[in-house]
Amino acid sequence: MPNGNYAPMSFGPLGRCWQPRLQLAGTIDQDWVENIYPLPPADFDAGYFQAAPADQQIPYPQGGERVFLGNLTPEGSTSFTLPELDVPVVFFYKKGESVKKKAVMDTIVLEPDQGLFTITWRAFTPLKENILEIPQVLVGRKSRGWWRAREFGKTYYPSLDHMMRDRKKRIDPDE
Repeated sequence: MPNGNYAPMSFGPLGRCWQPRLQLAGTIDQDWVENIYPLPPADFDAGYFQAAPADQQIPYPQGGERVFLGNLTPEGSTSFTLPELDVPVVFFYKKGESVKKKAVMDTIVLEPDQGLFTITWRAFTPLKENILEIPQVLVGRKSRGWWRAREFGKTYYPSLDHMMRDRKKRIDPDE
């Protein structure tokens, strides 16, 4: 029915100023400006970061899910399986402690015209004061040797050749 009362629909991201999304940003008033900024307001809802329309939001995919695209490609339909990938992340704090997290599949961008899709995995840890409390973030797995070198405050070299090249650079940086 061409004259019906329909909700707006889109496959694109919703802007941060779009009213239903903006309502999730929390109360931005003078108290927030003077006492809380740059942190989010107390009534901030993390759903504000969700740029997809509500009917396109899903729980975090685990990998292995089948994706079917109907009438979105010149061929009419296509399908693929999301990759299964375990992405460990370790946040190292200045004071020596570390926090281990597992990155989650957070964003899937489909580009059916190019036959591409892009996935973003995301992990986070809360900050107490500022970003400078976390001098290092490790994404992926490292060998036992890497962890041992880190424990003793040493530089890890995967081979003797790597160590010799590093030492040579320190002695003669122009080479």
